[in-house]
Amino acid sequence: MNIQINSTIADKDVELEGYIYLIHEGEYYRGCRRCGGTGHYSFDGYSSECYECGNSSARYGVCVGTLEQAQKDAMKRAKAKAAREAKKEQVRLAKLAKREEAQLAVKAVAPEIYEFLMSEDAYNSRIGFIASMASKFQYHIPEKKWTEKMTDAVRRHLVQLAEREGEALAHPVLEGRIVIRGEIMSAKFVENDFGTAYKILVKDERGFKVWGTLPKAQADQARDEYVEALLSAGKSIYDFGPDCWFLGADGTDETGVKGRGITFTATVVASDDDKNFGFFSRPSKGEWIAA
Repeated sequence: MNIQINSTIADKDVELEGYIYLIHEGEYYRGCRRCGGTGHYSFDGYSSECYECGNSSARYGVCVGTLEQAQKDAMKRAKAKAAREAKKEQVRLAKLAKREEAQLAVKAVAPEIYEFLMSEDAYNSRIGFIASMASKFQYHIPEKKWTEKMTDAVRRHLVQLAEREGEALAHPVLEGRIVIRGEIMSAKFVENDFGTAYKILVKDERGFKVWGTLPKAQADQARDEYVEALLSAGKSIYDFGPDCWFLGADGTDETGVKGRGITFTATVVASDDDKNFGFFSRPSKGEWIAA
């Protein structure tokens, strides 16, 4: 047996079968179970005192006796460790076999879904739904049950992605300083270092979509017209909230700017992920389009 003895501050230690034993006054000790007999428990082994032994005589841990007894103890521990690792490996392999069986069951009825979910593109997708489904399919079935509804949901999503890609190819966003004319699909407040920005998503008449800040002149006009209409009807702006002119109000006929037609000139930059989508900035020459 190969025995390696090292000097320590107070005693010596020896490695037997991968385990360290402390030698003190001719007897062998296992060492404190937390710090291994060093008396310290930290990332560097020196800057803190062990919580278990307090760097006292308890740091020697369990006494196993002579060198021969220490060798037998180390051999017993090594065999027990090997048995635990072998059992752990059996459990791991059994789990992998069940997982593969569940995955192949999906492959048998939906091979295109199987290939997609097993791909790195799906696992690393920026689309949360796809990344979540791929992670579950690759690593967490059958512990987490996979159903036909999940397969159908992924299939529907792939169809939507294909349709979106087809639309992007048919209606790519135009870049540069261009005139945008279309309908506001959604509106959202966005906080930044300069305050609140009124962000809108516009679908241009040419088919692409752009996201940016509602031109200030049109924001002021929409707010003023909304307040004037409320006052004329004998109502107050606070009946629905001061921002209702922009966001609308749930459960009412107030829709805000969503659905309104608008035109303006802006600088557009295409998205890296979607050829049908872009971001606009520095809007000017805006005008609301009557329905």
